[in-house]
Amino acid sequence: MDNKLKVGILLFDEVEVLDFAGPYEVFSIARHQDSEENLFDVKTVAESKGIISARNGLKIMPDLNFGGKKLGELGVEQDGDSVDDLKDELGDELEDDEGDDSLELGDDSSPKQKNKEEDLTDNQPADKKAKQGNDLENELKVDRSADLGDKQESAHDFDLLIVPGGRGASEIEIHNSRMIEWLKVQSCQVRIMASVCTGAFLLAEAGLLEGKNATTHWSAIERLQQDYPGVKVQSYLKYVDEGEIITAAGISAGIDMSLYLLKKLFNEDLAKYTSRRMEFMGEFS
Repeated sequence: MDNKLKVGILLFDEVEVLDFAGPYEVFSIARHQDSEENLFDVKTVAESKGIISARNGLKIMPDLNFGGKKLGELGVEQDGDSVDDLKDELGDELEDDEGDDSLELGDDSSPKQKNKEEDLTDNQPADKKAKQGNDLENELKVDRSADLGDKQESAHDFDLLIVPGGRGASEIEIHNSRMIEWLKVQSCQVRIMASVCTGAFLLAEAGLLEGKNATTHWSAIERLQQDYPGVKVQSYLKYVDEGEIITAAGISAGIDMSLYLLKKLFNEDLAKYTSRRMEFMGEFS
């Protein structure tokens, strides 16, 4: 089926396994009860080539790597613009550039990033936290120079993008300006962007949650509110739907959110059938 919805699931070192594996399972098996055709084309995507080392040592080879235009290459002024302003400015430029994935993002023209030095769980001095973050990032570096040939393409044209969490999100990638810029660009192109767990911190850092209701893992609720006062942080919810942006609570809540997306995009019967196949009593009403 050429009309399958395209789902991208973001990967990075120290990503929480169930954050991405739960949604991957939901979208990979989703099909109507009377059909053998899957409804989604699901791909994993990472910043660059090479094996990703997830939490607790699980190794994953992503299907795609970052590709597409930088905000500056789309003719958009970055300083001072909100994400909604960027979407308005992009307009025709995105349509004209559709299908061109030959240019990759570069660190040298990434937008200025806020100085975030706070740790998710520790109350340590800021300078010590920053040092620990840098040490962890260096420790997790993987050789991404292997030639993968035609097996790995540049990412483009997702309908849905899932942004998982874990230590990799809240302690490492939150300081990665290339990651943050890529998320900003993707927010202007995808139909829905959804975070799981502390993946919400990456969306917040990119300015995508400003003025919106959002949630995250219960242990990170207070930090999300403190670090991003413009976000209306919600507790005790499995997921929060803000239209183009959806955020889920911790880990397994990503499955609930994904089942809810089946209902939102298709119907409740599909969500119930998929939930039954997975033997998962989800909350997606």
